[in-house]
Amino acid sequence: MKKIFILLFAIGVCGNLFSEEKIGSYAMSYFDGRSFEIQASEPKNNKFNLYIQVGGEHKSDRVMLNIESKDLLAFKDALTQIRDKFLEWKKTAIENNVKDITKDFPISFPRVTIAWYGSKWWFAFNQRIEPTFFVFKDGTCAMVVYTKAKSSNNEYIDQEVYWVLQEESEFNDIIRFLDENVIIEHFKAKSSQTDLFN
Repeated sequence: MKKIFILLFAIGVCGNLFSEEKIGSYAMSYFDGRSFEIQASEPKNNKFNLYIQVGGEHKSDRVMLNIESKDLLAFKDALTQIRDKFLEWKKTAIENNVKDITKDFPISFPRVTIAWYGSKWWFAFNQRIEPTFFVFKDGTCAMVVYTKAKSSNNEYIDQEVYWVLQEESEFNDIIRFLDENVIIEHFKAKSSQTDLFN
C-alpha cells in the first residue's frame, strides 16, 4: 500500500514538474553568482506547487525543493526569520573578527519534497532541511542547507543538495516569490495574454 501511495504521489509531483513555469530567479554568490530558477505549477482549486532550484553534486544537476501551497506561508515565515537572524549573526561575526565556526539556526523549515533529475526524475518525500550558520575560514558568512537525499522508491539513488545564501538580496529575491498572490497573478496575466487571441 505504501509503495502504491508513493507511486501515485510521484506521478502527481512529476506531472507538476513537467507543467511548471518559471516565475522568477535568484543568484547564489557562493556558486559564482550562478542563477537558479523559481518555478510554480498553475493553481488549481487554490492548490499549486512552488519549486526552488538549488545546487546539486554536479553543476549540471537539476535539483528542486518542492513546497506545496499549504506550506508556502510557513516556509516564507521560516526563511524570513532565518534571514533576519543571519544578518544579526553576520554583523556580530564581522564586528568580532569571528572565523571558522558553525551554529544551527533556531528556526526550522516545514518538510519539503526534494526532486532531482538523473536519467529520470527522482523524489525524496517529506524531507527535513536544516539551516546552519557558517563563518568560513576567510570570515565570509552564509546560511547553508546541506543534505543527502535518498529516493523514496530506491534507497541506492541519492543526491547531495546545497542551498547557500550569503547576501540579504539573495534571501529577498526568493522571499518575494513565496507569496500565493504573486503566483496567482503570474498565471492570471498569462491567461489574459492568451485570451487576446480568441
